Amino acid sequence: MDKFPLIKFVIFFICGILLQFYFQIEKRVLLYLFLLSASTSAIFLLYIKINSIKNISLLSSIILIGSLFYSLNEKEKSVYPFKEPKIRNVFVYGKIYSIDLQKKDRINFYLNTDSLNYENGKLKTDLNILVRVSDTKIKLDSLYELLSIGNSILINATIFKPRNQRNPGEFDYEKYLSSQNISALSNVYKTSDVIITNNYKSVIANEIFELRKGIDKIISKIHNKSTASLLRG
Repeated sequence: MDKFPLIKFVIFFICGILLQFYFQIEKRVLLYLFLLSASTSAIFLLYIKINSIKNISLLSSIILIGSLFYSLNEKEKSVYPFKEPKIRNVFVYGKIYSIDLQKKDRINFYLNTDSLNYENGKLKTDLNILVRVSDTKIKLDSLYELLSIGNSILINATIFKPRNQRNPGEFDYEKYLSSQNISALSNVYKTSDVIITNNYKSVIANEIFELRKGIDKIISKIHNKSTASLLRG
């Protein structure tokens, strides 16, 4: 590894990213630690010729650079905004900002909300939610062809809190969605409960999505189900 010093730097940079991912150190603390470490490195580099301490200080600076990089580029986290873990029969108004490729039994898309109407009142708020629509294959196919990124829609859905980590080592779905700035999940059980109120389309985002749909159709035609599922991801 001594012949490839860049590899060593990359490894310690990644260690800094992982450190910040797991421990979520405040940006201000990271900045203070980095300035201290960088200053120490400069002093040892210029005035004190103790290689072991100089190397430790330099590598610490690289780790902190990785942590700062992750912290500065981390997406804003969202939290579930309701006291109730599940709310049925919620009317949600919002705009579609992303759509997943169609799955066998459902359609997933992502909605930036404008308002939510439910039994306890009306909440006008800006949230990102993952919407999962279930119905028959024919009805899902029809809805999938109608939806476009940028559409404004009204849905009648069940809103609920994502599952968090219940056991050590278990995947924390709530934490993952929060890191993607998604506050809640919602299930829609009939395609008729998805109403497009404005057909506006985000041109560039929608063209990219249409290209993905076209490629997906080609993959599904020339490969069996298991291979196509693997290629789709």
